[in-house]
Parts: sequence; C-alpha cells; structure tokens
Amino acid sequence: MADSHYLIEKKSDTDRTQTDIIKLSEDESINEIARLMSSDVTTKANIESARELKAQARVSKRL
Repeated sequence: MADSHYLIEKKSDTDRTQTDIIKLSEDESINEIARLMSSDVTTKANIESARELKAQARVSKRL
C-alpha cells in the first residue's frame, strides 16, 4: 500500500557493483507486480490481477 513503487537493480562486473533505484510509473508498477506474480512470464490475466491489487490497496488506504 505504498504511494510509490521502486525497482532496484544490481549490476556487477569483476571490479564493481552498481545499484540503481528507479521510481516506476503507474503502468510500470502494474507490469512489475504482474511479472513478480508470474515468474517472469507476464500474461493479460496477471496484469489484470495486478491492477486489481493496486485498486484494492487504494480503497484500503481511504478507509
């Protein structure tokens, strides 16, 4: 039920490790939630479920 959704990416090579923190848009957030729910295979059903989860969270926050 967060107000923002961030993607954290870690990249490494032999000498360095870099961590990027990216604030996601609403659509990116939905797609990322769908990806997490489906183990990297995103379907229309997963995307719809992610939209539903975000909608339920918004309703819960208003109560």
